[in-house]
Amino acid sequence: MAAVNLSPLGVTVAQVVYNPHINNDFFVDLVAGKPAVVGVDIVSSVKDYTNQTPVVVEATLHGQVVARETLPIGAIDPLGFHVDLFEADGVRFAPSTPGPGILTVTVDASNSVAETDETDNRIELRVDVKPTRALSIAYVPVTRNILGPLYEFETTVDKSNEFIAATYPVAAVNSGRQDATYEADALPVIGLHDDILKVGVWGCLAGFEKAIGVVPSTYFPYHAKKKVNGVSFCNFSGGLVEEGYWTVAAHELGHMFGLRCDPEEYESDPPGILSNGFWVDRRIPVSSVPCFMGFSPDPRTLDTRWIDVDDYKALFRALRTDPVDPEALLVAALVHRDGTVDLRPWYFMPATTLTESVPGGNYAVRVTDAGGSVLWTVEVPVDFRMMVEPTGPEEVDVAPLLVTIPFPETAVEVQIARDGRVLAAVGPGPKLLVDAISAIPDFGFTKEPRERRNALLNKAEAIARMAAAHGKKDQTRGELMKLTRDLRERVESWLVDGYVKTTPLQVEKAEVLRVIDEAALRLANE
Repeated sequence: MAAVNLSPLGVTVAQVVYNPHINNDFFVDLVAGKPAVVGVDIVSSVKDYTNQTPVVVEATLHGQVVARETLPIGAIDPLGFHVDLFEADGVRFAPSTPGPGILTVTVDASNSVAETDETDNRIELRVDVKPTRALSIAYVPVTRNILGPLYEFETTVDKSNEFIAATYPVAAVNSGRQDATYEADALPVIGLHDDILKVGVWGCLAGFEKAIGVVPSTYFPYHAKKKVNGVSFCNFSGGLVEEGYWTVAAHELGHMFGLRCDPEEYESDPPGILSNGFWVDRRIPVSSVPCFMGFSPDPRTLDTRWIDVDDYKALFRALRTDPVDPEALLVAALVHRDGTVDLRPWYFMPATTLTESVPGGNYAVRVTDAGGSVLWTVEVPVDFRMMVEPTGPEEVDVAPLLVTIPFPETAVEVQIARDGRVLAAVGPGPKLLVDAISAIPDFGFTKEPRERRNALLNKAEAIARMAAAHGKKDQTRGELMKLTRDLRERVESWLVDGYVKTTPLQVEKAEVLRVIDEAALRLANE
């Protein structure tokens, strides 16, 4: 056998795209817990296709073998040979230890080949393993009788999840397909905005970071939007996708994380930036296909879209941190370009993820105490453009606003402001009372749901009026506490013990009682 020398020429690592650098340092950034592939280019000094001597190519990280492949010398060409390493001893390579390290690839790791130079068998790549939070998505079936049924909800969810898991910088996609159906708003055009808002609220109440409403093919034409397969608002928590379009959920989620909002990628780089990477679960490379933030492909296809490296890095940065989860208030509204605010139901949430403030956002939601001091502010960008696929951004006069903010015991007012001007100021305790009573399902009452709900609402609205006008008088405060206790007693006796809500938009008896107690606590602090 002629003297041989084996050398690695280059190394890449991919979980989705090759060698991503999210903070422009000298380290390749990897997602903790997400499967990866190590690609190695090897060259041989001789060409001998008949030589079956085994060569072990091995990758180590933090002193542990993470991936290994064995191939014959004859497969390695003097012009170069590429090999992909996925696992070692049946365990897939998924970097788990956070922090920087050196990924070392050794050709002929078992030292079974006598080479002319034994010093050039290694190549190194500096990597930094970073945790990202699991992507939490609720899939909500959206329809009503006039629109007809959903035929492909389950398949759309399964395929959307498969594609998102393959292309997003997360180790896990925690999705929840909702059993109950959200009944779409019957009002054409403007009802679409309410549907987006309520799908977002639904997902938040169900414990998910984002929510996708899956709609039938008749939905968008009903709202005068032809050839549309998805809509959302940037930096929002809910969006709508037509069933059968398996990559559109990934696109709308991208907008929800602030990706490609101005302009759309299919406007700046049609049909989408050509992308390269690796579908690790399928063990296949992806080459020169448009990014999913461009035009959507034909329905029921996955293989013709991927994600470009810049979009991947942006999502990696957005998903790196875990929000905190104290007691919170879910604030929902439709805001209008002219400054009008239409409040929608609010909810008390014992624990949830808080909305992250975006410095410079044109809208702000503030929580203040009895003295007017601001306890918490969250700034959010509200754009009066709806992202409509595949026709592009559409100017609209109304947009959804949904935030979760801390709800401390000293909170007495919530303000919604735009560019520094307060558009709405609300006492959260009384509003929560009214909204909670409105959200009790009819089957939650022991009898006469309509009459008893109205009686409870009258009591809650009386509390709201008195709270707005009492001027901190001790006598009035005492009357408020009496009214609140009376409301609690009626809820205790009029609602069925242990009934179970059928959608997250409803409330159970224990939740109503908790809202009354939280409202009483804050009324006492005014």
